[in-house]
Amino acid sequence: MKLCSKLIHEGKVIIMEDLRDIKQDADTKGIALLVEDNEINAEIATMQIKELGFEVEWVANGARAVERFGETPAGYYSLVIMDIMMPVMDGLEATRIIRRLDKDDAATVPIVAITANAFPEDKEASFENGVTAFITKPYSKRQLHEVINNLLGTGVAEN
Repeated sequence: MKLCSKLIHEGKVIIMEDLRDIKQDADTKGIALLVEDNEINAEIATMQIKELGFEVEWVANGARAVERFGETPAGYYSLVIMDIMMPVMDGLEATRIIRRLDKDDAATVPIVAITANAFPEDKEASFENGVTAFITKPYSKRQLHEVINNLLGTGVAEN
């Protein structure tokens, strides 16, 4: 089975390159669903997540994240990186809905909240809604890598 490295936005492939079979490629850790409404932030996060060996699929709001997560088989995504403040459906509502989906991995897939809201009540609300980890913007590549490594044991890029 041949897979492609891709950045998907609203169902359209933006970037694509050939890869070896994901099951045979020791450097590929899985697929991350990136939920971010800002295209520049999504491009930066995509590069940072790919450095850890993940493929990235990008959607621009929580409603698309719920739809995409729901239409894929259990275990398809290794993690979800979820912006909190987005149009159409915010990240907290999307996380709540994903956690309640009738899928084997809905309650357990790691969901990392990324937000500019750094107040303790924002962090508390995120965890109450099912978020696994919390990062405030602006964040460094190292912070993102450390959070993902702590959740999945994937190894932190040193640069």
